Amino acid sequence: MKSFPSCWNKTLSQLGFRRKLRKKGTQTHFGRRPLFENLEAREMLSATQYTVSTLEDVAIAGDSTDNRWSLREALNHSGADTQAGIDTITFAPGLEGKIVLSGTQLVLNKDVTIVGPGEDKLTVNGNLLSRVFQINTGVVAKISDLTITRGKVLGVNSGGGILNSGNLTLEQVLVSGNSSDEFGGGLHSVAGS
Repeated sequence: MKSFPSCWNKTLSQLGFRRKLRKKGTQTHFGRRPLFENLEAREMLSATQYTVSTLEDVAIAGDSTDNRWSLREALNHSGADTQAGIDTITFAPGLEGKIVLSGTQLVLNKDVTIVGPGEDKLTVNGNLLSRVFQINTGVVAKISDLTITRGKVLGVNSGGGILNSGNLTLEQVLVSGNSSDEFGGGLHSVAGS
């Protein structure tokens, strides 16, 4: 009688199972039956949480050894693993005041949640030199509990405080004192929600 190859390796092995046959003498009248057992425990990837620990607007503040993060650096590092979920950026306890941008907007190009300590405790200030936040197309972003102010764009640019092309949620955010020569001094949403 001709033996046909099993589809075992193509399906169950890919799911993390291995084939273990019963010992001789323990067979049933149907023949040998395989036992199923897990090869190893699988862990779900988890999102990363960054804690901003300085009000300075520096591009390189934190690393794996000093754990010192600016808001700009946390945004640059967030979303490195797109399968792990949405990263969260929070602020160290007691960190209050103003983050004054150095002339370049903060760009959200990966899904992220930013949770401030309160709109009366933390201000992100564009210093009338740039827009404050830009949310890129396809990005899911949530910003809460902070103030966005003094963002400014000139010419045919819109959204002095925030330019949104993604899916943005604002909660307990004060958007005040921003300006644009075009549309949306505080916030302009282009093909976003």
